Amino acid sequence: MSTSSVQSQEITMFSGLLGFQFYEDDVRISKELASSLIAENKLAQQSWQKADRHSVYSLVAAAAQLGFAYWSIYSINNGDDGVTPMVGFLASTGFGIGFGLSANKHRKESILAYNAAYDVSHSLKVGPTYNGLGLVCVF
Repeated sequence: MSTSSVQSQEITMFSGLLGFQFYEDDVRISKELASSLIAENKLAQQSWQKADRHSVYSLVAAAAQLGFAYWSIYSINNGDDGVTPMVGFLASTGFGIGFGLSANKHRKESILAYNAAYDVSHSLKVGPTYNGLGLVCVF
């Protein structure tokens, strides 16, 4: 009796020290390769692009946060009221955190959509059929 099983390759994402690490099965791949693999699935690609946009928004908010922090320190050192730059600092912090979390969520959704499209297990074996023994394909 012979059995053959075919499984598709899945993409996984783990948090690393300097960003996310992407794996195809057990082999580490670059973000660019993961992006090109995900481009094969339209629904996954839409989530991936949204994650990329939200990552850019998060970086813009981080740059604004640095600007507001500098303005706040400058205002306080010159004896001015530092309320306005501090409000801007807190608002940009909130936007940065929100968009960063949203980018991570969309990236995970994208990978799950990609994996769900290829999450099919097939096996081919010799076994009983309706009228005796034969080749059976199990989905």
